[in-house]
Amino acid sequence: MKMLLSNALIVLALLFWIVVAIHFVKAFFSPVKTVKAVVADKYIRHTASRFDSLFKRKMHIVVFKSGSKKLSFGVSPFSYDGYAINEKGSLTYKGNRLIDFK
Repeated sequence: MKMLLSNALIVLALLFWIVVAIHFVKAFFSPVKTVKAVVADKYIRHTASRFDSLFKRKMHIVVFKSGSKKLSFGVSPFSYDGYAINEKGSLTYKGNRLIDFK
């Protein structure tokens, strides 16, 4: 029974690292794209842990709409304040990383 549990944990850990590696490779090797877009929404996501206030975190999210596609990016608090809803411009991104919006 212990051997079965041990093997299951090894398989789960291996699958986790494979998924992380695939995500990293996709983000690293994806092409840089530039599209016309509009700032559709922006919000702050608060995350917390079970350990009270030790691991509270704010994620600043900006959502762009380009045609029928919505793209969400995490940005710094400083950048977050610079985006206005319904602002139009040219969005440059690579994978899940925002490069520029003019």
